[in-house]
Amino acid sequence: LSDPDSVGLDLVDFFQSQDFKNILSNLSTEKNTFNDTTNIVESNDEIIKIENLRKNGHKYAHLDPLSIHPVPDININTNGKTKKIKELYTSNIGYEFYHLDNQDEINWLIDNIEHSNNTQQSYDQQINLLNRITEIDTFEEFLSKHFPAKKWFSIQGEDSLIPMLDKLIELSEKDKKEYITLGMQHRGRISVMATLFQLPYSEVFSYLKEGKVSNTNNDPYAGWMQDVLYHYGSETLHNNIKIKLLDNPSHLELASPVVNGYLKSIQENIIKNNAVKKSMSIITHGDASFSGQGIVSELFNMKNLKPYDIGGTIHIVVNNQIGFTTNPEETKSNGYCTDIAKAYNIPIIHVNADDVESCINVAHLSYQYKMAFQKDILIDLVGYRRHGHNEGDEPSFTQPLMYKKISNHPHLKEIYKNKLINIHGNDIEKLTNQYTQKWDQILEAELENPNNGTVSKKHQELIKSNKEISNEYNNAPTSISLNTFTDLNHKIFEIPYDFTINNRLKRILERKQNIIETKSKLDWSHAELLALGSIIKDGKNIRLTGQDTERGTFSQRHAVLHNINNGNQFIPLNHLYPEQSKIMIKNSP
Repeated sequence: LSDPDSVGLDLVDFFQSQDFKNILSNLSTEKNTFNDTTNIVESNDEIIKIENLRKNGHKYAHLDPLSIHPVPDININTNGKTKKIKELYTSNIGYEFYHLDNQDEINWLIDNIEHSNNTQQSYDQQINLLNRITEIDTFEEFLSKHFPAKKWFSIQGEDSLIPMLDKLIELSEKDKKEYITLGMQHRGRISVMATLFQLPYSEVFSYLKEGKVSNTNNDPYAGWMQDVLYHYGSETLHNNIKIKLLDNPSHLELASPVVNGYLKSIQENIIKNNAVKKSMSIITHGDASFSGQGIVSELFNMKNLKPYDIGGTIHIVVNNQIGFTTNPEETKSNGYCTDIAKAYNIPIIHVNADDVESCINVAHLSYQYKMAFQKDILIDLVGYRRHGHNEGDEPSFTQPLMYKKISNHPHLKEIYKNKLINIHGNDIEKLTNQYTQKWDQILEAELENPNNGTVSKKHQELIKSNKEISNEYNNAPTSISLNTFTDLNHKIFEIPYDFTINNRLKRILERKQNIIETKSKLDWSHAELLALGSIIKDGKNIRLTGQDTERGTFSQRHAVLHNINNGNQFIPLNHLYPEQSKIMIKNSP
């Protein structure tokens, strides 16, 4: 390094490190990995600049639509060789992936970031995107106009989330996926339900008028357990993909493992063959809850364990840069709200929510990564809340400077319209007005004649009354015959002749197996094994996980046996009958 004072100490250390020597070695031997980008470098200084941009460019990227905190300018002189790299890594997208353990993943990300063929939207794609953004914005503005005293947790400021979900669904269709599970917080949920899950606008209006979800069956007992609309789930069939938005009754991150567990059940019990490629989980998070709730770490910690691995999740942090009234610097010790993901080898992509085309490109890259490596990836969608925590909240009481900026900040529809005017001319203005008028007319008609006097099938599927729910779970007779009892009791304690277990445990299990002959009492752990066996006999798969689940906390279950000679395991419940259903029983932390 000819002039160490011209760069920071971290770069000096890097230049002198073994990592840098490895980079030089890789550059001299690799073929076509980085194509024209690295093939044109002519000096060590050039290599340092490129590596610095790849590793640290996110620190200088323009991620905040509000520009609350000034972004420092990266002190690197660029020419034709490094200008492209600087634009890629310091514009409206920031990449963090150098913390990954797998060098193949790092190389893949570099290659796909620097040589993507999917970053340019065609004219037709841009016009369709303008219409989509106009639909979202017009719907949100309509709610503000007609229901100013209500709350629906507006998506404005994070509008790009819906086009990102559209892109992920589009890519899933091309890959012939069958199931997508979606989990999200209350922010933007009603807009997603209306514009993506096609819950009729009229029924959103009915909810906001009445303050509760309508009773669709005139059930006198319905209502006392009903929740607000922005906690409910929904589902839709998008061509051949079944998309399920799971309920989230105001517990924020607690919904995340539920979403992935739901998909795991679908993979094991419905899809079965090639299930990971035929299904996908998408989970959105709030910025404050993501860094503040410990269940996020638990979810990541268990994501690659066999009982919980679903082949990766696409996570999207809907980053409002505020937690209710708490500023970002008060929610974490330092860094990004997404930093927890680094501990679990998850790549992170930050993107400015006002740059909708970049948001779509990031969704595309994330999908490709997830499919290539069957691993989690995290998108940090950096935006803002146009209103307070809810529409009845006054945010300028506690964040006056932020909301002064927001009040003067253009909507995404205006930002994207102006971008297209610069590219395609003033006809875009006329087109935007036509789209706005079209959606206004649709919404006014839905408001004037709600539901056309009927309740839609979508609404009926969305809400089940308490009476219907209780009917689903009415107790049914589950007794078994003495012959079945005898048969099961013998088989649940039957062990292969060459499988040797602890002598003390062997005596305990033999006593249970001989319960009929000895007329001993049936204890509850013994009864539990019989119940599990009877469920398997009826053709139902069972999934049982938890702390000490295999043995039982009080050494009572012993559903998984261990060979004292070689440590092998044996589960008698999985060897009751030919071609039987199975039990997955696993310990968890």
